[in-house]
Amino acid sequence: MNLTLVRRILNLDDHKPSNLIISTLVEVWNVLNGKIVVGIDVYKFRDQIDKYRNQINDQISKIDFDKYRDQASDQINNLRDQINKIDFDEHRDQVNDQINYLRNQINDQINKIDFDKYRDQANDQINNLRDQINDQINKIDVNKFSNQISDQVNYFSDLFHKKFKKSK
Repeated sequence: MNLTLVRRILNLDDHKPSNLIISTLVEVWNVLNGKIVVGIDVYKFRDQIDKYRNQINDQISKIDFDKYRDQASDQINNLRDQINKIDFDEHRDQVNDQINYLRNQINDQINKIDFDKYRDQANDQINNLRDQINDQINKIDVNKFSNQISDQVNYFSDLFHKKFKKSK
């Protein structure tokens, strides 16, 4: 006779009464399915449950929680020691050294720029432009310019008088 119990197929014909787990499962299965089991000794069944409970409790009591706690504590302490061994000052100093090196390189490049040369070039260009403008101004003949303006004023004045005399 085969039946499925807790996703296992048990051949109940082959079970041996000396195997307590299988005997107990068969008895429980038969009780759950409403079969009257002849020869169930309730005390024996209770004793088997007590025996299993005691075995489980023995196994639990054999677990050394202090050992696991101590191992975890040791691992945490090892990690803490490794973190404490990190020399943050050394890393900070390395970063500062790199920053100082870059700052010095930039300052060297800036110091190589000849600002006086560029200032002198700009001043030379300004002076050249000023000289060119002054030359242009000096080329203007003030007398000639004045004469041209006077000629224009006289011309317009004559026109005005001629028109004014005709209208009278």
